[in-house]
Amino acid sequence: MTAEQIRWTKERNVEMIYVAQNGSFTQRRVKIIGITDTKILAYCHLRKQMRTFLLEQILAIFP
Repeated sequence: MTAEQIRWTKERNVEMIYVAQNGSFTQRRVKIIGITDTKILAYCHLRKQMRTFLLEQILAIFP
């Protein structure tokens, strides 16, 4: 995904499916705080802390 494709999600709670570093598929509920050209900064409700996700590893984002 690109930053432009997910810009509408900023400051909203969304579900996200992505490929973790170990190659497994993961679904998380996050609140996107910031977006750059290569990554997003989001609050992860599962881990209860801020996380950084690489855009190239995000497969889908939906409300």
